[in-house]
Amino acid sequence: MIDLLPERGAVIASGGGTFADASNRELMLRDGGVVWLDVPFEIILNRVPRDGRRPLAADRLGMEQLYNQRLAAYRQAHLRVDAGRGSVEEPVEHIVEWLDT
Repeated sequence: MIDLLPERGAVIASGGGTFADASNRELMLRDGGVVWLDVPFEIILNRVPRDGRRPLAADRLGMEQLYNQRLAAYRQAHLRVDAGRGSVEEPVEHIVEWLDT
């Protein structure tokens, strides 16, 4: 994460575990605009491929517990965007509007 701090004008998709880490979260909140793409657990479950590429997905209970543990961290993001329903364009427009302000 520290290697990316000099980047400006870039979108960095960190993945959930990166922001869940307190030291990474502090850096990200201090140095950038953090957007939480909020997707309900059931929708995430349906989106995760079942081909073994995501080993955590094989354990539904473990994956749900991890999701719930990370929610407190995610709620600290500068912007929460509902990305679980509707078109892809809607969350993108919301983020672009927020960035333009």
